[in-house]
Amino acid sequence: FQGKEVSTTRKGIIHHSITGHFSYRLNDNDGQWKLLLADGSGGWSAPKEGDIKDAPKAQLYNLAKDPSEQNNLYETHPEKASELLALLEADIKNGRSTTGPESKNDTDNIILWKSQKKGSKKRSIDKNR
Repeated sequence: FQGKEVSTTRKGIIHHSITGHFSYRLNDNDGQWKLLLADGSGGWSAPKEGDIKDAPKAQLYNLAKDPSEQNNLYETHPEKASELLALLEADIKNGRSTTGPESKNDTDNIILWKSQKKGSKKRSIDKNR
């Protein structure tokens, strides 16, 4: 808040919405990226999950170029989506988003993909595996 750069070992920031949807935000040399594991807003605002027919199962935005999140890049940048998903999974498995020893989460089985298309298996992270 004093205009000084913050030093951190955190690669990204995990967000968890009021409706239980995860997102992950990463600032790197390639932009300011946000991956939202929902096809709707992930929260109280429209669109709700399932409101948009044939929507991708997730959303990916380069916030440096698209701060209002209008251009979903999930299907055109699958490598960036996979990178953010892997970082999110690693942070959850480690119980922390900073360097250091593994920490315990408040539950052993975290459901990453709260809403999936019918017939899809929910993807979760179980630290005991």
